[in-house]
Amino acid sequence: MGETSNRFDLLSWVVEDEREESRDLGISPGIRAQTQRDKSKGKKGAGRKEAQVTPVRRRVESSTEMETSSTEMETSSGDETETEVREKESRHGKRRMQDRTPVEDEERNIRRKLNEFSLGAAFKQVKQAMVKEVSKAVSSAQQGVKEPLKECLDAVMSAMEKMMSSLSDGVAQERIDRDSELLKMDDRVEKLEEKVKDIGNVVDSLTENRIRNRVKESAAEMEKKVGAAMNTVKILDMDLGIATSNKKEIVRDVIRIVRECSYTDDQRWLNSVLQRTRIVVLGRETQQRQVQGKSIHTVPILFCCQNRLDAVDLDTLLRRAEFHPTFHWPEEIVEFVSGVRSEVRKMGVSDQDSYIRIRPEERDGTIQIKAESKPKNGGRFVLKGVWKCPPANKHLWDGLHTLYTPKIVGIQ
Repeated sequence: MGETSNRFDLLSWVVEDEREESRDLGISPGIRAQTQRDKSKGKKGAGRKEAQVTPVRRRVESSTEMETSSTEMETSSGDETETEVREKESRHGKRRMQDRTPVEDEERNIRRKLNEFSLGAAFKQVKQAMVKEVSKAVSSAQQGVKEPLKECLDAVMSAMEKMMSSLSDGVAQERIDRDSELLKMDDRVEKLEEKVKDIGNVVDSLTENRIRNRVKESAAEMEKKVGAAMNTVKILDMDLGIATSNKKEIVRDVIRIVRECSYTDDQRWLNSVLQRTRIVVLGRETQQRQVQGKSIHTVPILFCCQNRLDAVDLDTLLRRAEFHPTFHWPEEIVEFVSGVRSEVRKMGVSDQDSYIRIRPEERDGTIQIKAESKPKNGGRFVLKGVWKCPPANKHLWDGLHTLYTPKIVGIQ
């Protein structure tokens, strides 16, 4: 009974380990054995039916299959083929493997890992069983047979111990080699990660440089637009006296009214500037408006001069003729100018008490935006701040955290 008990304990330990491995892989031991036989025997073995399996193995396979795929077998019909059952078992195993977390998989791998310690424990059980069985066999032998039998069994046990020791040493060496390879792999992975990190830094640097260049190019484009606008003068409330949509007629009336309102001494100067100036009507037709209690017909007029000097001269002549010229901002920068005005208000400047004037200026070959304010009860304009021209492409504004940060801060 002791011999049988020890053998069954060892056999049950091996069978349980095989079942654990089978459940991890999602297949039954019987199917795995059948697959291995099919592979080894080729097409001839692959076509054999399940009936060729021995009765003992069939019972083991049946019991294991019932444990791993009882749910699918309950729902399957009686006429299902062996292939369909195997496919269901395989799918069931895959689902269970997918449901497990990485931590559970790691724990299972640790339990299943073959190393010299688990192998030594198994060999220790085998040795204990062998010593016990040898002792029983020798004690029950007849006189004159005990010593030869004991010598023979001791030689067998010695050979078995050497074989188990060699096998354990081989497993230990395999583990050491595997750990060494893992260390080497970790070093290679670490080096690859460093290279990837370096490449990522280079890519980020190139991306930042590319964005910086795009912002710089787009800001230069905006400077050109603002610089071209500095050669223009706009008048909003010129009374043309009639309601019309004829732009040629509007231009003739503008020239006539400007000449009539200008001083006699300024006529020659004015004519010289107007000869080099193109007049653009910024509306479809004149609109009737109330200005200072008087009803007028007006439309915005833009004087496009050939250079900045003519624009300054024309601005002076129009002011002397009691017109109120203003600056015509390019459409791309109108929103930014409104933002600059809001920044000036944050400095404590109120529209009710002060005038806020925002104009472009050229300083050291760069076009910049200058904001000034002056009290309405008198005084002079004082500088509140100077801003860089924003990019012409508004999509680049979101990435600029210093868009409304003034490069120069004036009197607060």
